[in-house]
Amino acid sequence: MKPWRWVAVCAAVCVSASAQERATRGDLALAYMAVERALASEPQRAESLRVKTNRDFDQATLAFFSGATGKALRGLRALTVELLGQLPGDGEGIPLGVTLEPAVWVRGSAAPRVVLAEPFAGEAGLELRLVSLREPQVVGRCRLEPGESAVSFSAAELPAGVYTLEARARRAYLPLARFTVCDTDPEALRGQLSARLDRLPKSPEAEVLRARLGLLTKTPDPQDTTQVLSELPALGPSLRAELASLERGDDPYRARLGSTWRPYRVGGSAVGLRVYAPEAARRAEPLPLVVAFHGAGGDENMFAWGYGGGVLEELAEEHGFLLASPRTEAFVRGPGRAFEALLATLADDYRIDRRRIYCLGHSLGVMALDGVLRGAGDRLAGALCFSGMPRARSALPTHALLGANDPLVPARSAKSPRPSLELEVLEGYGHTLGVGPSLPAEVEWLLGRPGWL
Repeated sequence: MKPWRWVAVCAAVCVSASAQERATRGDLALAYMAVERALASEPQRAESLRVKTNRDFDQATLAFFSGATGKALRGLRALTVELLGQLPGDGEGIPLGVTLEPAVWVRGSAAPRVVLAEPFAGEAGLELRLVSLREPQVVGRCRLEPGESAVSFSAAELPAGVYTLEARARRAYLPLARFTVCDTDPEALRGQLSARLDRLPKSPEAEVLRARLGLLTKTPDPQDTTQVLSELPALGPSLRAELASLERGDDPYRARLGSTWRPYRVGGSAVGLRVYAPEAARRAEPLPLVVAFHGAGGDENMFAWGYGGGVLEELAEEHGFLLASPRTEAFVRGPGRAFEALLATLADDYRIDRRRIYCLGHSLGVMALDGVLRGAGDRLAGALCFSGMPRARSALPTHALLGANDPLVPARSAKSPRPSLELEVLEGYGHTLGVGPSLPAEVEWLLGRPGWL
């Protein structure tokens, strides 16, 4: 099967049902983020295990694409354990299907519980702990005994915030779920703010705010990483301020700094988008724009929370460029229309240097980038491709990086289809894990393309 066709098949299969044991997208996102943290915390060990680490990660990826999400989750956990210097098998006793009831706890409610899909089958008890997300420290512990399927714990003394539930695997801990403590009911707040929003005239900004209000929920959809990973205690005050700005007649999203999830319109459909605006957006000078397309099975949050642990947002701050990461699938279906709609949306809120618009993509994201090259290549100053090569014949300066051990997009037989495309093979890397370590140098290369005059 040709590499491009295989990637397209993966994109379709990854959302199909499976009769095998399952894990949610939220489960897999937390496990993937744990792998990225382990790679960052143990760089020497990660380097010594580069070939095996990439092979194991790609095997977990293939399991995910085939619908065996439980197998994929176990593979990611085993990889994290090994990167942290544990013995093989240290994490095997940690069960799948662990949930928190509720995942969002409102102060004054009944005590929350850790609930398993099946009774715990381990021979010894399983130690669980809660760790504060913002200030990494243990704030609580509980324990599941063999045969138990639920355990309650106290949250009454915890300050409002986001916490990670972790399970002990010998000397290390692996993440199982997110737990949020709120002083006020997020759904009640959503109702209050929605009622005020209903009284305002319809506008694109009001539509964005209404979508963002949908994140205020006590029951995050485990298949929606935006909901699973949102920090509700900080989100509430932000949404209040956004609504107050609209009520004053101002646009709350114009020149908005930092990382923001929002939808934008492509025809009659809403497409998920994450935007990162650096401090440089305060200045009057136009910003370079980098549009990043994620791979199959990911979403618009991948470059914020994955791919090197979100290093691309750090690079946006360091180099002073506007970063936009849209949901890739819209660009595979209709790249020209989706790209023009994206540029129009961003231009409403930020001053963009039209001579310095760049694109980068990973895997399925390269297919999206290829479509942009065909329909709007003359708008770009440079392109960067991971785990794929564009087929469009273009004079645009392009750098493509392929993993030497990639099982999906073989690198050894690849040839550059045009002089303006530089091809590089990443030794020891596979399909995905080479993106994060390569981004700092590759972004410098990308921003070094001068653009058209």
